[in-house]
Amino acid sequence: FARHQPVFDVLREGLGNTLLLALAAAVVTWGLALPLGVIAAVRQHRLTDRATSFLAFIGLSIPEVLSGLLLLMLAARTGWFPVGGMRSVDWEEMNGLGKIADLAHHLVLPALVVGLTPLASRMRQMRGSLLEVLRLDYVTTARAKGLPEARVVLKHALRNAINPMITLFGYTLGALVSGSFVAEVIFAWPGLGRITIEALQSHDQYLVL
Repeated sequence: FARHQPVFDVLREGLGNTLLLALAAAVVTWGLALPLGVIAAVRQHRLTDRATSFLAFIGLSIPEVLSGLLLLMLAARTGWFPVGGMRSVDWEEMNGLGKIADLAHHLVLPALVVGLTPLASRMRQMRGSLLEVLRLDYVTTARAKGLPEARVVLKHALRNAINPMITLFGYTLGALVSGSFVAEVIFAWPGLGRITIEALQSHDQYLVL
């Protein structure tokens, strides 16, 4: 009613933008969680393990609203990243690569806000899974054969340790889609989160439903 358009026409573009943000956040989550979890497991009880545990604790403790506002303040003070939106003013005048680079530049901070929240738990799960596998007999046998530790971890242990993590990927992606609403509002990202807030403010209950 507020936009005088069919609901699906309003949601179509916002859904695509939200999925794009969720996929970028998934890259942040898994791209950092897997290697950090492996490093923490290999260096168990050492300074590196304690440092990653501390980062995980911080990641679990800071809400998305606070982390989003802190990154927004960083962008405003340094000028390193856009303070909001999905595209620059001159986006239409850019070539194909320029448009992709501009979109990626706008994606960095929202993807960080959405991706850092599940990062801590996924990193701890990767660490626990790898530690469990490293204690199995076939890993001990591989070490007894004189294989380098890096090969034992990456080729033998990691393959089995990563299987439980794969089953969590679909769940994580769904959580990222719903978790992106806060980041969309803070960074003015034109996705389902902003559409929902605008519909609530205009009392357009059918669009919300």
